Amino acid sequence: MTIKKTKAASFSVYLDQLIKKYQKINKQIIFNFVFHYSQKVKSWLDYTKYRNDPIDFIPRKLSQAIVAYQNGKPWEIIVGNEIKFYQTKIKVLPSVFIPRIETEWLVAKAITLIRRYQYEQIADVCCGTGAIGLNILQQLPSAKMHFIDLNPLCIKNVKLNLQLNQINQKRCHLVVDDFIHALNNTRQRLQVICCNPPYVDPKVLDQKMVKYESKIAFANHDNPLYFYQQIMKNISKIMADNFLIIFEIGYDQKRGLTELLKKYKLSNYATFEKDLAGHDRILIIDSKKPHNWLRQRLITKLRIGIKNKTKRDQLINQQLMDAVKKQIFSTNDFIALYSAQSIEPDLTPLIKFCFDHQIRVCIPCFDDRTMWFREIKSLRFPNIIVNHIKQPTTGLIIQPKQIKVLVAPCIGYFHNHRLGYGRNYYQNYLTKIRHKLLTLLVAYREQQHDFNSKNRFTFDQTITK
Repeated sequence: MTIKKTKAASFSVYLDQLIKKYQKINKQIIFNFVFHYSQKVKSWLDYTKYRNDPIDFIPRKLSQAIVAYQNGKPWEIIVGNEIKFYQTKIKVLPSVFIPRIETEWLVAKAITLIRRYQYEQIADVCCGTGAIGLNILQQLPSAKMHFIDLNPLCIKNVKLNLQLNQINQKRCHLVVDDFIHALNNTRQRLQVICCNPPYVDPKVLDQKMVKYESKIAFANHDNPLYFYQQIMKNISKIMADNFLIIFEIGYDQKRGLTELLKKYKLSNYATFEKDLAGHDRILIIDSKKPHNWLRQRLITKLRIGIKNKTKRDQLINQQLMDAVKKQIFSTNDFIALYSAQSIEPDLTPLIKFCFDHQIRVCIPCFDDRTMWFREIKSLRFPNIIVNHIKQPTTGLIIQPKQIKVLVAPCIGYFHNHRLGYGRNYYQNYLTKIRHKLLTLLVAYREQQHDFNSKNRFTFDQTITK
C-alpha cells in the first residue's frame, strides 16, 4: 500500500493512511512523529483544531523516520537528543536510557496518587535521565526527590535536566550507588518509590536494543525480577508506615511478580494496570489499598441508611455532653466539633449545649493539604460547601494549644483508632499537638471493623450507639 502524497491530503486522512500502513506500530508513536515534523500540529489539541487542514511537512521525511523506528532505532534518537516527556523537556546524554512513551502512564499515575495522599519523600530508583522524578517535582511543589542510579553518567544527566527545567536542586538528593544501599541510607524513611528498573531477561536481549543505549539500562542481573524482589523484601526497612511503590513492568512478568507478592505478603496491597495497548505495564503496591476497600464498603453501608438515626444521634450527643461537663474550660479554651454530613452523627444539640454554657466552639476548615479550625458563634455561620462539608469563612482562627476537647467523625473505627476519608487531616493535625487534650471519636455501631489500620494516633474514647 502506498500513501498518497497529494498536497490536498489533510492531517486526518494522512494519519489514517499511516495507521493502516504501519499497523504494528503504536498509534501514539505515529502521532508523536507527526507532532514533531508538523509546524502547527504539536499536540492532540492542535490536531482536533487542524485535522481537516492540509499537512504542512514533507511526507517522505516522516515515512523514513517511521521506517527507521520500525528497524529498531528509538524515536527519541530520530527526533534529536532533547525530547518532551510528559510535561518536561528532557536531554538525553549518549548511552543513557531514553525514556519511553509507555512510561508516561507510570508518571501520570504516580502524580495522581502522590497528590491524593500528600506524600513528600519520594525516590526515583534507576532514574536514568530523571524523567520520572523531574515530572513529579514539576507538578508537585512540596515533593522532595531522591534520584538514585548506579551509573554516574545518569546522575550527570539528571543535573543537566534539573537546570533545563529550572527545578531547584535543593529539593533533590542525587545518589550514585547500589539502589538497596542507597535506599537504606536515606535520612528519612521514604513514602514513595517510582522505579522503571532494567527488567529485560539477558537471554532474550536484542542487540538492536543496546545499539544506542547502555546494556545495563535493559538488563542488569541474571534474574529480570531482581530489582522488584529486592525492594519488596526490604519494604519494612526503607519505607514509612504509609507508602506507595510504583513499578514499570514487562508485559510478560505479571505471573512471576504475583508469586513474589505472595511470598512477601503484599498481594492485598497490589494492583496491576495495563497500558493503552492492553499490556500489563504498571505494578502499584499501595499500603492504603485495604483501607480504601474498607472505606468504600463502610460508606456504602452508611449511605443505605442508619436505622433510628435521630434517636441514636440524641444518645450520642448526651454521652458527649456528659464528657464535656467533666472538663474545666477557661475563656481561651475551645471545643473542636464538626459540621456533620448526612452519614455522620449530627452534633447540633452538643453545639447548642456549648453555647448555652459559654463554651467556645470551633469548626474545621480544609484545603488540599491541611486542616485548621475557626470559631463559630451561632449555628448560622457564614460558610462555603467544599466536598459536601460546610466550612466557616469567617471567625477567629484557633491555635492548636487553645483546643481542650476535640470531637471527630469517622468512616470506621477499631479500638479507638480512626478510619477517615483518606486525606489524613485529623491524624496529621493531632500528631503535631504537644499538649494534653481530650479526643473523642463518634460513630455508629455499624462502623466498627476488625482491620488494624496501624493509625499513629489513638483517641481517648469512642462514643457510639
